[in-house]
Amino acid sequence: MDNDLFVLVFENDQPFKHIDGSEWRDENGPIIMETYTKFATKDGVDDLKNRFGNRYGKCRIAKLVFMDEGEN
Repeated sequence: MDNDLFVLVFENDQPFKHIDGSEWRDENGPIIMETYTKFATKDGVDDLKNRFGNRYGKCRIAKLVFMDEGEN
């Protein structure tokens, strides 16, 4: 893969509000959202961040760095 890849890291695995409006937090903590690598461009994750808003708490964009020498 020659292009830089980016991912969204959210503060919480589950939404902060139930359908009935009551608030809660999942105790498992932060999560990296799943996406296809073809959409993991800076513009692509900016768009996803805007669409998710703060539904899963605070959100940050991270640059993905591969640590192995794999051929895939």
